[in-house]
Amino acid sequence: MTNDRELRWDLPWDDTAPAQARRLLATALGPRAADDLLLIASELVTNAYRHGLAPLLLCARQDDSQVEVEIEQTTSQTRPEVLQVDESSLGGRGLSLVNQLADAWQWTESEGRLRVSAILRLR
Repeated sequence: MTNDRELRWDLPWDDTAPAQARRLLATALGPRAADDLLLIASELVTNAYRHGLAPLLLCARQDDSQVEVEIEQTTSQTRPEVLQVDESSLGGRGLSLVNQLADAWQWTESEGRLRVSAILRLR
């Protein structure tokens, strides 16, 4: 992605992180922060907080055609995966939502850091 702009924020390591990520993105990106993008970011941050290790960093990159949201955290034993859950399960749907809403998503790991990113094309 060719970046016209890259934004980075440290997020708190607590259960307020998803809401803070949504607020930061909505303020910084304005109309580009569509509901789908905010939900994707919220799910990625929630997963990072529940399954990962501090510190937690939120990045957003945008150009004329798309916005990419990335969560970076210290590597843990858990790797991101889309789970198959039944309708009575209370959790496990985060990456399934990301997979449905994002135009693309991926995770990478290097130098003790895990990065999960999702791209949403601007319509």
